[in-house]
Amino acid sequence: MSRASEALADQERAWRLRLRAVSLACELDVPEEAVRTALQNLGKLYRDLTNPERRILLFDRLPACVVVGLSGIGAVEYRQGTFWRAVSREMGVRLETDDQRLLGEAFRRGLDRFDMARFTDFSRVNVDEILMHSGVPLSCLADFLNALLRQQTRDPDVLTPAEFMEWATGPGWESRLYDLGKPLQNLLRHGGAYVEDLVDRCLELVDRLREPVFVSDGLQLPESLVREAVRLAESDLLNLSAVRETGAGLGTRPRLFLDPYGSGLTLWLPPIPDIASGEVTWDLVVGGEPQRVRSRSFHPGTMDTAPAVGVPLPQPIRQVDVNLRGYDLSLVLPVVDQDDPLMVFTDDGRRVPASAALPPTSVWLMYPAAKDGSDPVDFVGTPLCGDEPPAPYGWEQWRLRQVNLAEVTRLRLDDKPWRSVEGGRRPKLEASSPLPHVRSPLDAPIWGEAPPLLLPGEYGTTTGWTIRVRRPGSAHVLSVRDILVSEDTRIDPWADVKHPLVGGYEITVRGPLGRGVSQKFEFAEGLTTSWTPAWRELRYTGLQPCTVTPNAADPELHVTPTAVRLTSDEPYANFMVSAHGEECAIKVIPPHLAVQVAGNGTRADWSVHPLRLETETIGDTRLMVRLPGEMRAELVVFDGADSVQRIGTSAKAPPGIARFELAGGFSQWKHLPRRVR
Repeated sequence: MSRASEALADQERAWRLRLRAVSLACELDVPEEAVRTALQNLGKLYRDLTNPERRILLFDRLPACVVVGLSGIGAVEYRQGTFWRAVSREMGVRLETDDQRLLGEAFRRGLDRFDMARFTDFSRVNVDEILMHSGVPLSCLADFLNALLRQQTRDPDVLTPAEFMEWATGPGWESRLYDLGKPLQNLLRHGGAYVEDLVDRCLELVDRLREPVFVSDGLQLPESLVREAVRLAESDLLNLSAVRETGAGLGTRPRLFLDPYGSGLTLWLPPIPDIASGEVTWDLVVGGEPQRVRSRSFHPGTMDTAPAVGVPLPQPIRQVDVNLRGYDLSLVLPVVDQDDPLMVFTDDGRRVPASAALPPTSVWLMYPAAKDGSDPVDFVGTPLCGDEPPAPYGWEQWRLRQVNLAEVTRLRLDDKPWRSVEGGRRPKLEASSPLPHVRSPLDAPIWGEAPPLLLPGEYGTTTGWTIRVRRPGSAHVLSVRDILVSEDTRIDPWADVKHPLVGGYEITVRGPLGRGVSQKFEFAEGLTTSWTPAWRELRYTGLQPCTVTPNAADPELHVTPTAVRLTSDEPYANFMVSAHGEECAIKVIPPHLAVQVAGNGTRADWSVHPLRLETETIGDTRLMVRLPGEMRAELVVFDGADSVQRIGTSAKAPPGIARFELAGGFSQWKHLPRRVR
């Protein structure tokens, strides 16, 4: 055996094991010298073989060397239209078209063999898929990082990977990405969940480059990319000094939210903290119609948080214009794309951008119904169909359905573009339910227990994971842990963090691209709460008075005050939770009856006071009533002391919510006096 054969055999053994544990070949981060040596040795064997022998060499003997060599040289040698010239130079072989076709086929077979990501939508099949596995070519890195930095300065709050990907791949992407190299354009447009994960890591990279001392621990990026980024920063080739345009200091931004059993498609306006009057005004343009929405705390006139507000969208519209009066926050949120009206939402109601890959989990699909009753959505694979509640008010010609995409590879509406379903098994934080009826001032759930972490593994393959815990928005890391697994492994990711956990934490788990997770939690570990009475009735004067008492199971956990007495106008009690120098505010909201009216373009707000309805203007509205739990509900209409009509719930709703249609449900509205109860 020649020296070239021996060297390639050693590299093949090492790289085969590693390729099975990654999504993209660039994640191996093979040193440039090793890539060049592999191609040089491959060329020495290749040039003296017949075509059948070459196929055996590339397809059977050295598939890992082909994948690593071709993708690796693409990362360091790519210049516009010169990929095969660089490969030919390294191999020392004049590569004709047939040679390029053979190497391209061997590369694709290698991807399938090692179960790596495939990108099949390219016309240049022997170049572009190889360059996708090259990741971000080092020659394009400055342009890529500066594009991230520019978007950070323009974002009204924290730029998320999904928001950057929506900007990079949405309509008009050609002009926005004009200055980026073709491989980088392809990577952003076709990389799906893999490149979104890469963007997430690079956003953290540029944040760390701004710090006085740069630390690369936990980034899970190729060392060559990190070294080049540091060199670019030290050479002042990255715009790290740009001042970010701040918005209202939001924990998140306005977004569309789907409540499939309640208000339907809703514009969610986030809570605004630390408002002197406790009140803010949102100016909206909904379907061309101006609308003013006020958000008032339950303690107006004092420094408080203006609560989140939901504004149901009364009909299909193209966009919503959002402005927060008195603040530098102005957004345009697209709603229905007339060219492709299919909308997809996660199980918790968040919209999946049209440019993003779909998760292999349960989702909600919302789209125009076919006039002939057929289903206009095509699936490649077998969807598991779930619930199908009635379409939201004003969207009667649309269809809303829940499907699980675990066995689906792509889907589309009619003849519209396909949307891919991507992602392998991901780590899972096995969180129990949050503390019942306990929320943060910004209306986030509060957990009383720290969840364990399940890391997925495959027999015969060693997969590396990095687990990092820190405070949201902080550069200081509370704990970092690296772990290798070859089977499903359950660990405690909080073991090195001081307990009891109090306040906000962000846990990030990184492994192969496209398989990482990041999640934020608000903890009051060891807290329980109680209240008397167990259920607050709604009376003519407001809610039934109530006493709320917190309890701390851990002696290190302190809660003040020790109890709160709620009046008829107060739906919740405020407490401060603290431990080992950290503290956080929480609010406890005892279960209570509340009512909500929506329809006729009105905004649906839950009310803790009796509602007054005008029978002459009820129109096509619905009444929602929050109940103590799953129970049979009946709506009774009285004229004076006489019951004039009874009606049961009219549609599906979440447990504890009763829904009544006021227009079609009552046959005698026109015969009733102006006011009824």
